Amino acid sequence: INEPIEEGWRDYSIRPAPEADDATWCRRVFLDVIGRIPSHQELKEFLDERGDRRAKLVDRLLHDDRYTEEYAGHWATVWTNLLIGRSGGNDRRSMTSRDGMQKYLRDSFAMNKPYNKIVYELVTAVGATKPGANNFNGAVNFLVDKVNEEKAVLATSSTSRIFLGQQVQCTQCHNHPFNQWKQQKFWELNSFFRQTRSLRRFVDGTNDIDYAEVVSEDYAGEADDPGNALVFYELRNGLTKVAYPVFTDGTAIEVSGFVSEVNRREELGRLMMESEYLDKMIVNRMWAQFFGHGFTKPIDDLGPHNPASHPDLLELLGREFRKSSYDLKQLITWITLSRPYQLSAVLGSNNSIDDPSIGEMPKFSRSYVRQMSAEQLYQSMLTAADA
Repeated sequence: INEPIEEGWRDYSIRPAPEADDATWCRRVFLDVIGRIPSHQELKEFLDERGDRRAKLVDRLLHDDRYTEEYAGHWATVWTNLLIGRSGGNDRRSMTSRDGMQKYLRDSFAMNKPYNKIVYELVTAVGATKPGANNFNGAVNFLVDKVNEEKAVLATSSTSRIFLGQQVQCTQCHNHPFNQWKQQKFWELNSFFRQTRSLRRFVDGTNDIDYAEVVSEDYAGEADDPGNALVFYELRNGLTKVAYPVFTDGTAIEVSGFVSEVNRREELGRLMMESEYLDKMIVNRMWAQFFGHGFTKPIDDLGPHNPASHPDLLELLGREFRKSSYDLKQLITWITLSRPYQLSAVLGSNNSIDDPSIGEMPKFSRSYVRQMSAEQLYQSMLTAADA
């Protein structure tokens, strides 16, 4: 990480901010890794430590059983808000179970489940949304409210944007004006979700919804031929065209709508696992989580139309993350022990060009001041009050 970042400083004649003092850095890494400030005792323990205390603290926060629950809870909250929104599951008309989504994510982060496996499970999941229900599978809460509405348009755009950094939502009705995305590509990707439905399950003898269930079922296509299950879409000039399931890299799958012959979402999950964009998107997202800015703006829009600030580093980290078997704790370790993460927040004459708040590409020559999230503030208040 350090060499490409330092090369950028040299190119722009930047002298980076001085290194943050130990107490400041300790507070930063506690907030970023487990979602709260350190207690007085934890700070004292860190400052009294001999040797490479920063590396030891990162290792402790990620691997010590004392912090497993907090680590899992913090990242489950981050990803729940990303996948279903801050209010997802709170509307009684929603089929989403916020508790079910959080339970799935907490369990996944607690066992350090590989990131690619998490994504595959979220994209391909079937089962019930609510903990305690028969066939419970919390991963279905990502798609349960997205597949039934408007021909699974929201499922298409959310999956592509969140996991691949490909913003296809604009191409539902027309070709994208700024990138390579065409309307045809949107409906080809959308075709992968057409075998999926969300069903409401009611409390016995009432009209009250108990939970919802995501199922895979045969899809007859819009020409009512399940052996050739096509999707129609309309161009802006009124011409009707046809789409079949084709991944964003051009890989096509079988056109049958019979689940027994081809499970389209499982095929989509398999193709996503092979995509380099899966690797680059999570690296970009995690980098932004720890620095406040990613390599691109917005972070979930990757491609030649939106150049990265450090394209070689983004590519390198994506490849190395794949080699690490998608170990999120390893990625966190790389980021938190890198030189740019150690820096103070000083903005001076020697690095004044490094100011993303005025539209400059980030150079990561200092720590960018960030607000706590609501959850970080709440947990930090409990810690400060020794509650």
